[in-house]
This record gives sequence, structure tokens and C-alpha cells, in this order.
Amino acid sequence: MLTILEFLIIAPIASSFKGLPVRPLAMNKPRGRVGLRVTNEEGSPVEIRSLSPEEGRASGLLEWPSIEKSSDFVDRCEVGEQFYVLEGTADVSISLFLNGLELENQTLQPGDLLTVNEPCALSWKLTGSSERKLLVLLTPTYTESKLFLGVAAAAIISFGLLLATSGG
Repeated sequence: MLTILEFLIIAPIASSFKGLPVRPLAMNKPRGRVGLRVTNEEGSPVEIRSLSPEEGRASGLLEWPSIEKSSDFVDRCEVGEQFYVLEGTADVSISLFLNGLELENQTLQPGDLLTVNEPCALSWKLTGSSERKLLVLLTPTYTESKLFLGVAAAAIISFGLLLATSGG
């Protein structure tokens, strides 16, 4: 959940992403899977859908901000968070916060949309055959808020110093 300050800072910046051109998609290449894969087992905290490139474009999710990851990571997720895999593959372990007990494992690849249905922890392990593993996720929720707030604070301080020194 965003605080009011985070919302006031993030909302104007996020709205500026709409006009940016979209990078060429790796998912335009034919994939080995056929049809729609929906994973929503009874009691699972996540749902995974495989979308075609046309469905991805039509839904507008290709306009979401991107996050690039080059190493394994763990993310705590709330209800409603979504992650669309644009590039790369990853094995995702899903567990609950309290006990850390792994509920299930899923392999995600380009075109997969993961939707969180209940609070959980996602442990992402990047897979693939390349030397430099890279996972590009699109998400409407900005998950790197600490980094963003640090950069925003540095920009505000720098601007204030610039105004203070140029006024004399």
C-alpha cells in the first residue's frame, strides 16, 4: 500500500510513461506452447495466465513500467499485484509470510502474467542458457520504492542547492 507521499511522487512520474515507445518484444517469436495456460489451483495465492502477443497489446499491460533483474530475488506481494514477463525465464517459489513453507513452484516465461490473489512471498530464480541472465518484468505497481524515494530525495536536494547558490 502506498503512502500519500509516495502516491504524490509516483503518480505524476508513472503517468509520463504512457507516451514512451515500447521496445521490440522478444515474445513476438513463436513459442512452443499452444493455447492458454491458466494456473489457479485451489488454495493457490497466485494465478498465472499465458497471454498471446495480441492479448498483451490489447490489454495495455505493455505500457506498464519495467523492472530488470539480473540475479535471483525475493519479493513480498500484496493482493492485486501483477507481473508480466516480457523477457527471460524464471522459476518462482510461492510461500506464505508466516511459515515460509513453499506452497508451489511455477516456471514463468515471456508472455506469462502472474496475478497475486492473496498476500505471499515470491522467490524468483532466474533460469536460461545465456551467460548473462536477465528477467524483464512489467508491473503497474512500482516495487522499488526505496530506491525511487532515494533518487527523488537526491533530486530535490540538488535542485534546492542549485536555487540557493544561484540566488546570490
